[in-house]
Amino acid sequence: MKITKRKKLPVVLELVEAERLIKQPNKRYPTGKRNIAIMKVMLNMGL
Repeated sequence: MKITKRKKLPVVLELVEAERLIKQPNKRYPTGKRNIAIMKVMLNMGL
């Protein structure tokens, strides 16, 4: 029987950290709105 090493769990953001991250881009500019959308997709997909 082969013994395998246990893998460590990945580090994930807490809800407060994710909310703080989403609030960073400036919503007045199209690039800020784009960045918010990209971050929301990444957070929802677990990336």
